[in-house]
Amino acid sequence: MKNSTRTPRSSTLALALALAGVLSAAEAAPAPPAQEKRTATLELAKRTFKKLDANKDGKVSLAEAGRTGVPTKAFNAQDADGDKLLSESEFILLYRELLASGGYPIASDLEQAVKGIQADRKKAAEEQRVQAARKKQAELDAKRIEEARKEQAQDSAEARTTAARKQQADLDAKRMEEARKKQAQDSAEARTAAARKQQAELDAKRIEEARKKQAQDSAEARTAAARKQQAELDAKRIEEARKKQADGGDKTDAKKPTPVPTKPKKVKKPGKPEDGTTPPSKDSGKGRPPSGGSDGA
Repeated sequence: MKNSTRTPRSSTLALALALAGVLSAAEAAPAPPAQEKRTATLELAKRTFKKLDANKDGKVSLAEAGRTGVPTKAFNAQDADGDKLLSESEFILLYRELLASGGYPIASDLEQAVKGIQADRKKAAEEQRVQAARKKQAELDAKRIEEARKEQAQDSAEARTTAARKQQADLDAKRMEEARKKQAQDSAEARTAAARKQQAELDAKRIEEARKKQAQDSAEARTAAARKQQAELDAKRIEEARKKQADGGDKTDAKKPTPVPTKPKKVKKPGKPEDGTTPPSKDSGKGRPPSGGSDGA
């Protein structure tokens, strides 16, 4: 029998009769119009479920339900988990829906069972929704945690990079400062060395000038002493010559005095020896008349 999403009114009635009478597909047939409608109870629903469960696996498949003409659309509407199998509670919902649409009265126990099943299904759906929401939230939280961890790792890496750059900058600044100080120290040492060299050259120049001046002063002192000694010697010779001349005139002519020259003759002073030796002493010319004089004249 081919399933369809829409079941004609007559087919629905036939199916309702089959389910109400707990008939198999082979026994299912259109009910006479005058047949009394049985009340759909929970017990009948369970008996029908067991009757349709041919392989006794506790589930009614689409094929098993199709033997009685259960529409696929109605079957799938009650297949909450979509496994193409109806559990007993799912079948009870289908049973109640089909019999109610066929005009069969529904017993209170079946109504209560349907309400309980619908409440459980609603609760399960709510739990499923909550679980899905929790799973989604957990995935969202995990994603946020991962992003936060990555951001933290990135911030940590950036912080380490910043710290390393700062440390390198501090090290470079320290090295530059040390280089500047060393350069300044080297420059100061160079200036000190240059000043010392200049001072040494100046001291050497002054010492040399002092030595030359001392030598010059010594030479001038020796020259002055030699000149003084020569002058004294010349004066002494002149004096002796004058006395000798006066004594010789008295002996030859006692009555006629020999005029004494009032002014001695100019005596040539000996010059300074070029070799720097001392002029001859006064004893070397003792008893000799001064140059240009006469023995008694």
